[in-house]
Amino acid sequence: MGRHYEFFIRILPEPKQSVRSTVLLAKCRTRIHHHQTRKITENAEAMRGHILEALNARGEHIEPMEGPVTVDLLVTFPPRQCDGWWQNLGRKWWPKDTAPDGEQLAKQVLDVLESLRFFKNDAQVWRLTVEKVFGEPVGTRVTMLQWEPPRL
Repeated sequence: MGRHYEFFIRILPEPKQSVRSTVLLAKCRTRIHHHQTRKITENAEAMRGHILEALNARGEHIEPMEGPVTVDLLVTFPPRQCDGWWQNLGRKWWPKDTAPDGEQLAKQVLDVLESLRFFKNDAQVWRLTVEKVFGEPVGTRVTMLQWEPPRL
């Protein structure tokens, strides 16, 4: 079996949006500045810190994964007051079928994982699963597995 990482962080990803562009005019020069909103960049930094804390608490360090990687995300949002009826049915969670989109949540998580060097490029992710639920504890469970070809 290839490398395997699994951790839970008590932070929700911020849905990543299209890059914002600003045209800066200066003396005889025009520059275009591309950026994400401050809220998204601050959330990404907080997520990086939470991931490093989770790994350090277990004495793990990051070794980059080579080749294809699977990533499974379970994003748990706080239960809404009006949705308490499902808890009365003995359920610990309930599917979230409202915004934000799972793919927008995954973009930020994958970018953070790439910046921490879990893999060289998020294009290595050959299978991505995103589940959004209401429940507790609130946060994001990340599971990554490096794929290895079967031995003959």
